[in-house]
Amino acid sequence: MSERRTRGRVIAGVLFAGLLAPRAASAHLISTGFGPLYDGLAHPFLSPGDLLPVLALAAWGGLLGPLRARWVVVLLPVAWLLGGLAGLAMPASRMLMGAELVAAVLLGVAAAANLGASRSLLLAVSGVLGLLHGLGATAGEEGSLIAVFGSAVTVAACYALVAGQVASLRMDWMRIATRALCSWTAAIGLLQLGWMWKG
Repeated sequence: MSERRTRGRVIAGVLFAGLLAPRAASAHLISTGFGPLYDGLAHPFLSPGDLLPVLALAAWGGLLGPLRARWVVVLLPVAWLLGGLAGLAMPASRMLMGAELVAAVLLGVAAAANLGASRSLLLAVSGVLGLLHGLGATAGEEGSLIAVFGSAVTVAACYALVAGQVASLRMDWMRIATRALCSWTAAIGLLQLGWMWKG
């Protein structure tokens, strides 16, 4: 009986060790196995550094109201797509990564402080964010146009869902809770900047 148990534990240990064995790693465009469109659709969810500023922008836009926020639904993914296409032809750089993180910090602060902004300013910020993060998501990658398109679609959907929900909040405590959550975007961006500066 004890010999069977020992053999079972050895087999279980070998199987568990096999599950922990490393596979090929990708820096940005993760392969889902379903093709480039799905790789692009999944990319923002697998790269929190890209998704967090989009969520902070969506929360800020929602806090500013639907009349200002709705135009970003069109501009942000178009800028992301253009930035992503440019990124396919250029090498990755630390300066670009730093600019992305600074954008995440500033957007988190703007949303947490509930800073007022005109529609023009919100559109300009969303255009810069889309270009920066589109560039950063694909710089130095062997990606494809369809993967970049998939990423832009996910960004548009996430922005629209979050901005719409935040814009519909009427109770003060819910809006304050949203702002408190956005402060974490700034904190995470500062933490990542510190790691990048140190490393």
